[in-house]
Amino acid sequence: MNNIEEITLILTRKCNLKCSFCNVIYNNKYNVELNCDIVLSKYASIHSIITNTTKSHINLVLMGGELFSDDVNDDVIQSYKILLAKTELLCTQCHKTLSVSLMSNLITKHIGRIIDVAKSVKHCDIHGSFDFVGRFDNPKMITLWWENARHIKHSGVSFFAAMVGHKFNIEAILKHDPIWIKLYDEFGVYVQYYEPNSLANDYNLPYEQYRDFLLFLYKEYPEEKFLQSVLTAYNKGCKTCCQSNWVDNSGCHKCCNHDVVVKQYKIKHHCFSCSYYHKCPIVCPRVYSVADCCVFKPLFDIAFL
Repeated sequence: MNNIEEITLILTRKCNLKCSFCNVIYNNKYNVELNCDIVLSKYASIHSIITNTTKSHINLVLMGGELFSDDVNDDVIQSYKILLAKTELLCTQCHKTLSVSLMSNLITKHIGRIIDVAKSVKHCDIHGSFDFVGRFDNPKMITLWWENARHIKHSGVSFFAAMVGHKFNIEAILKHDPIWIKLYDEFGVYVQYYEPNSLANDYNLPYEQYRDFLLFLYKEYPEEKFLQSVLTAYNKGCKTCCQSNWVDNSGCHKCCNHDVVVKQYKIKHHCFSCSYYHKCPIVCPRVYSVADCCVFKPLFDIAFL
């Protein structure tokens, strides 16, 4: 754990939506009711990681499920702030800096609660997940999302729109959908990688199309945030783990060991002979390991040659 710089806490799988592309809704055993004990129990894992890592900056991601749905009581919301305050103090004591990312679908009548949590720490941004299809049951939900997103933006808290990157959304972006353009122009926006889901095959995007989509973004929407993060990480020579550190209700998961990464990904994708390998940021690409080809090399070809 001496090189971890991002901690992702999945505090619950319970959600106020039932998106047709999501596999979480089928795993009811993980849909536990959030309480303060669950939230605050995560500090032990955070403490262990921060005190052992050599990295000088930590990014902490809090996500669900949905952490800010209207049925989550105020005591639990307060426990988020306590957890963040303890983490921020620990980072100060360890001479490290901290940034926090809060993930939400923004379907709540109490958007002030997420803003309040964000403002409780020095550096925090909010990511509002958006989807063209498969999520919003009625126009009122879409209206609520936009109202809440703008409310966050006007509050002064950093905000990003996170587009779910499944097949239908990417097809809409490729057609320059006006809603996508509106998101792109009004907020910082990125396309979340959508890991293939056997329970929603219609939403899965072939890796070859995802590779071509990255090239499309580079040419048409160069300010898209995921694209920028990959290219910036390459320029800095930042080798990162795409899964970071996954901590949820069942503990801390190590995705795979070095030998598995080499066998299942690096040899298959000819990483060791690639001219970009020495600075490639995708060094532990578990979610891309089933692809037949590297989806990033063509992007690097047009960005750096």
